[in-house]
Amino acid sequence: MSDGYDNTNSGLLFPANGSQVVRQGKIDIEGEEHNVIIVKCTTAKGNTVFEIHKQVGVMFEADADKDFDSQGSIDIGDGKMNVWARKKTSANGTPMTAISMARPKQETQSIPMVADTPDLDGVDDIPF
Repeated sequence: MSDGYDNTNSGLLFPANGSQVVRQGKIDIEGEEHNVIIVKCTTAKGNTVFEIHKQVGVMFEADADKDFDSQGSIDIGDGKMNVWARKKTSANGTPMTAISMARPKQETQSIPMVADTPDLDGVDDIPF
């Protein structure tokens, strides 16, 4: 956006007015199975098109004590991301869903401490 707002890993979803899921199922693409849907849409010029959408993740309803309504994960080809959805209403009253995403936190590997480190006090020469 030009106003300086960083919308990386976030977005807004609105009602799909004029769109209708007409088919769903699994298809094989070069030996890999994919879940897809076909959505019937009308373009701004009034033409009917059928969009093919591939499943990239799933979300589950969150517990009532969470600050989000659902959560899950997505994979768009370069690794998984966690995703959260929050139901909201726009300023003009349109229902919408705010989406935020983040890469899973990587576990850090700690270097184990050696318990029996020899005492090097008073050693002047190291033999190598």
